[in-house]
Amino acid sequence: MWKRFLISVILLSLISIMASCAKSTTEPEVTLSQPSTGAISPILQNMGLVEVDVEDSPLSTPAPDHVFVVLNNMQIRGTAGNWVTVPTSIAPFDLISIGENPTMYTSQSVVAGSYDEISFNITSISVQIGSQSYNATVPESTNRLVGSFEVANDKTTVVDLDFEADQSLSVSGNNQYVFKPDVEFRTPKPGGVLGITTTGLANSLVGINVWESLSVSGGTSPYTFSVTSGSLPSGITLNPKNGSFEGSPTQAGTYNFVIQVSDSSSPMQTDTASYTIRIGPVNSIINETSYLPNGIVNEAYYTQLNVLGGNGVYTWKTLSGSLPPGLILSVSAGTISGTPSQSGTYSITIQVQDGSSPPLEDIQTFTLVIQ
Repeated sequence: MWKRFLISVILLSLISIMASCAKSTTEPEVTLSQPSTGAISPILQNMGLVEVDVEDSPLSTPAPDHVFVVLNNMQIRGTAGNWVTVPTSIAPFDLISIGENPTMYTSQSVVAGSYDEISFNITSISVQIGSQSYNATVPESTNRLVGSFEVANDKTTVVDLDFEADQSLSVSGNNQYVFKPDVEFRTPKPGGVLGITTTGLANSLVGINVWESLSVSGGTSPYTFSVTSGSLPSGITLNPKNGSFEGSPTQAGTYNFVIQVSDSSSPMQTDTASYTIRIGPVNSIINETSYLPNGIVNEAYYTQLNVLGGNGVYTWKTLSGSLPPGLILSVSAGTISGTPSQSGTYSITIQVQDGSSPPLEDIQTFTLVIQ
């Protein structure tokens, strides 16, 4: 993977003293003036702070010189249905040049409580190669991602928007770029306890260079990562210092393993997470997407299935099971979208084929939870 774009949303909440509004049952929404990228907004009295950091992973394969992104209309939703605005800068940031060091993007005071969703718009994407610039089409400019998290008094809560940029940006003839955001919403474990927040890892093919990093919330850095059971795909190693998977798989198969992270606090905290990834053989295709994000009843849902290998022309279909009522699978685009109308846990087996003759295919079973 040549790119991973990470936004860390740091939610720091303090006890709210509202003596002058003792009879009010509605928390006021706090609006900050829009800061410039890199500027630190002051923490308002008796309130917490939402800090949005932008971070990028090192390149592993060639990429455009620059990919400039503009976001706006960022909000987080409380479980009571109230939306809190997180102001964004009108200045673009560059996915390519951000680097591994977190860069503060914006900040916002928030009230302690439960939150279950984040929403933002992608206003524009500009791709620069040499002296040439190209505007990318953004089919889905509005992104709403579900994930429950708590903002506790006097605690720092970290929420990550992890963009898989190499899967988000595609190009066809005549430099026609399309940006379909592949985003994972990683929510922290409650109470500030150390926890691995990465839900799943991408599938891959033999010979394809891999770079994917685990995200952690809570605890005290630096962290140490290790494999405690099972085995990684041959050719892939785990960096014990930053939790990244690196290398090129050399053998096809299905791999199950458990990762442990330990921190530097005293007493030391640990957490574990189990993963399953599939590695397809050379000259095949594989559904890189290994899991589906959860959804909420009567809330818009959208996710993109991504494929590695083949000739780049794919069709999808359901072999068994069914999506939740209100959701549909696009046969030509590989998207699952709509508004689910019924909660539950749904199992669906999806086939993808490319345009070869005979076609290459991959089959994977997913579980989708609607809350």
